[in-house]
Amino acid sequence: MGTRQQRWVWLVGGAPALALAMACSAGCDVSPQPETLTTCGEEPSVDPIRLRFESTALGTTLIGSPLAVYVRSCSSDEPQPPEPGEVLRSTDLDSKAPPAATKVSHDGSFEIAVGGVPTHVYRVGVVSPKARPVDVTVTDDGLIEVSPCLEGAVDDYPNVPTGASEVIEVTLTNDCGHDVSISDAALRDGTAGFSLGSTPLGNVPAASSVVVEVTYQPLGLDPAEDILLVRFAEGPEGRAAVTLRAQPLPE
Repeated sequence: MGTRQQRWVWLVGGAPALALAMACSAGCDVSPQPETLTTCGEEPSVDPIRLRFESTALGTTLIGSPLAVYVRSCSSDEPQPPEPGEVLRSTDLDSKAPPAATKVSHDGSFEIAVGGVPTHVYRVGVVSPKARPVDVTVTDDGLIEVSPCLEGAVDDYPNVPTGASEVIEVTLTNDCGHDVSISDAALRDGTAGFSLGSTPLGNVPAASSVVVEVTYQPLGLDPAEDILLVRFAEGPEGRAAVTLRAQPLPE
């Protein structure tokens, strides 16, 4: 006789609620605060309001309802489904597990097995250098979008010939309204050709910026990507996560 799998739906508080699972068989959305939608003509974006986690004996699945992936048409104020064939990627920022990927449905919905637990932070976005991903997790308040007040930015993603190297400057700006202290910085993967250089640990005054240096040296000819993780406070909102990219070039 086969083993019956229990299907858990993650609701507010991050706890599985078996009593509500049957009532939510069509899907229960746990809504974070709404975000500003993109302007028309931009790359597909992810709407965190339309996301939810579900858990089974096989692991954790992130589910996007219709228009979870959307674009803004210049002829309409309403979000529209993306073009067919878009690929969505989810990266667990709390582990070194390889990113998971899946195709987005015609209506902008998707299901993707994320591997970790819902309380990890996941970076979710369409596979495109210009796409704008979102970071989401489950807390006692339900599913939220993670938006740290220490914001990271990279001015340029370099093209680097094999055999050479280049320093990438990551600017961290303190928009928290008070001083913060950087306690740690690390690369999520650490095997893509990026290495951490100068890191300004310690106090960052309010409304000021500091620079973290990351060196990139190509390991092959495939495009390289990693994520710089900078801890400045407790909890998911106390860590900045900055995507690093580089393109190797033949010598």
